[in-house]
Amino acid sequence: MKINKPAVLFLPKWYPYKGDPFDGNFVENHAHSIKQICDLKVLFVHSDEEIKGESNYVFEEKENQGIRELRVYFKKADSPIGLINRLINFIRYRKAQFLGYKRLYPDSKPDLCHVHVLARSSFLALKLKKEENIPFVITEHWSGYLPENGALKASGKATYYRRVANQAAAINTVSQHLANAMKAHGIVNKFTVIPNVVDTSIFCNESGSKVKDDRTRTPDSNLIKKLEADPSTQLRNQSQRLEDNVNILFVGNILQRPKRILDIIQVFGKIAKVRQDFKLHIYGEGRDEGRMLLMIRDLGLQEFIEYHGSTDRKGVAQAMQQADFLFLYSEFENQPCVINEALCCGCPVVVPDIEGIVEFMQDDFGLLFPRLKAEKFEEAILKMMDSHKNYDSSRISEMAAEKFGESSLANQFSVFYQNAIENS
Repeated sequence: MKINKPAVLFLPKWYPYKGDPFDGNFVENHAHSIKQICDLKVLFVHSDEEIKGESNYVFEEKENQGIRELRVYFKKADSPIGLINRLINFIRYRKAQFLGYKRLYPDSKPDLCHVHVLARSSFLALKLKKEENIPFVITEHWSGYLPENGALKASGKATYYRRVANQAAAINTVSQHLANAMKAHGIVNKFTVIPNVVDTSIFCNESGSKVKDDRTRTPDSNLIKKLEADPSTQLRNQSQRLEDNVNILFVGNILQRPKRILDIIQVFGKIAKVRQDFKLHIYGEGRDEGRMLLMIRDLGLQEFIEYHGSTDRKGVAQAMQQADFLFLYSEFENQPCVINEALCCGCPVVVPDIEGIVEFMQDDFGLLFPRLKAEKFEEAILKMMDSHKNYDSSRISEMAAEKFGESSLANQFSVFYQNAIENS
């Protein structure tokens, strides 16, 4: 039976919350992309160390531009025995999901549950399938299935993941590479590949084709001090060089694994010995931030690398709109949102030939280089520094919006949902 606008309950493992407003923001983007095709509600559960007193649960309801969101926080167990903590948190998580469900659906029920990333997020979906015959689908983003990551195999949870996934009405992955990796773990189901969605109202080529030469650069404070100390011909020459700088962008977690952030700094240290007409802007945060900053200092790259920390989506979009190109040097990825977003902004990319990336790349989008080959990465960066003006940013933006824009993906998910409901 076809349902014109099915009631869908999102059950994400990752979703923006008070402890991390960027956690799983790609799931939130997905929610906004499909809110016109379904009656959508989101139930997200997370532990909270700040909950005190007798109550174990705190409910936070929000209307987010047409999406009803309910975040349920449960008191995090604080026993000195780790096994007891895990058991208590498991029980509280499951109860929080059930209590949240009753708040969202006091007198009705959804037509479909949509689990985003296994496995704890599936507890309620399995219960509703068994007790109320409500089907569920899965969207998987996690790179732990990939052989080059190996996290699922190392966790010892592969059997449980397989059992849950095989009960889903259908599975959507963001790349064929990820679907193949899940199948290699013995997961048997109907797979559909739908890439990560981009909010093209924010990530867009705002100014049409970029005029690279007219953009100004703001020098960092250290460089300003140097120029002020010698306000002669050097000042004029340095100011001209800043205007002509190639504006290079990295957006991602500041991690050595899998982002290889320290390798990136080392490569740009080599580049700075042969080219001084660039500025690398880094956006993100992570546990290797301190090591990265020390390496920048030790290699004397303060003039060439500017670390901005984290910013909101509009800040990232603005950085992409101003960049000459974006790059990644990851050792593994699925289908990175940051590539889709940059392309929708008309920004070409330099990226490794990882299968999940290659699936959606084409010559008009930028350059590929062999994964984890530092010399080839350096060559690709230097080549793009000379050729970025040859890319048509308007065309890149138009083609990317067709691939990753909300309307295109909403149509794909409409078919995905209807098939799952009708075949269950």
